[in-house]
Amino acid sequence: MSFDVFLGLETFLGTALGGGALFFGIWFLFFKARVQHRKLSAGLGKSGLDPGDGPEAVAVGVTRSSQDELVRHWFADAKGYARLYEGSTPVALLFNERLRCVVDLVAPARDGRVLEVGCGPGLLLTRLGDGQFQLFGLDCSPEMITEAKARTAGLRVNLVVGRVEQLPFRVASFDVILALGVLEYLPDLRVSLMEIARLAKPNAFIIVSMLNRLSLYRLWERFIYTSWGVLGHWLRGRRMALEPALWLCGQKSMMRMMQACQLEPVDVVYYGLNICVRPFDRKYPKHGSALNRWLEAHCGRRFLRALDIGFILTARKK
Repeated sequence: MSFDVFLGLETFLGTALGGGALFFGIWFLFFKARVQHRKLSAGLGKSGLDPGDGPEAVAVGVTRSSQDELVRHWFADAKGYARLYEGSTPVALLFNERLRCVVDLVAPARDGRVLEVGCGPGLLLTRLGDGQFQLFGLDCSPEMITEAKARTAGLRVNLVVGRVEQLPFRVASFDVILALGVLEYLPDLRVSLMEIARLAKPNAFIIVSMLNRLSLYRLWERFIYTSWGVLGHWLRGRRMALEPALWLCGQKSMMRMMQACQLEPVDVVYYGLNICVRPFDRKYPKHGSALNRWLEAHCGRRFLRALDIGFILTARKK
């Protein structure tokens, strides 16, 4: 074997071993960071994770009891939460697009009793409070209900603190039930849908939303942004702020669960075109909004479904 061949082989093996060692080192650091993050999350609760049939848990170590605690903490600032969806940021534009879709879907109901579960600070209820409906709102956060009362003052709205899994209303008492931006935070999605079906009158409108787990935004957040965020905080010796888990469910799984709960799906609408992922959506909101508008104007809607952050399902009570 010539000296040049031997030198080339030695260089190749050295590069391969060095690259393997670097890969193993990064993997080890990432693994340690994820384990530490799981311990921090699991320390908030003791019950086991059971996302049920269909939904997919998208946060490590968050249990049923800790989820309630995280949700209460995360949404405690009701005024700040409401301000987040006002203005012209990508988050606000996407939220208002969903609001417009829902208002259009509710319009055919004309009148009757409307319940919004997970009503938050009452942003949708204020849109519907024109005297056409008798409105009810429920949220697990007392701070959200307080803010909703302030925003709906003067309107015919009844607001209560409660849980979606145990709705404090009579059987078959509502003509329209809305659950927007709330089901993805509930481990017992089937139980929640059964409760919604229990309160719905025959042939009542049921309108629910779910985040699109296959969207570019959600895939980036799950596999890249969150993972590197955990690793970066661990390397700096800091604790990463825990967010509520997301139990995401695909369109077909949602429709099957709704049918099992005597809710017949009627239509599905995808919304929220968003190409600007975290953290760039918050650092460059104007550029992100402009890019989203350009894509919507120049690309086919069917192609853009993969970029939509969520979908809205409309159903009727059997």
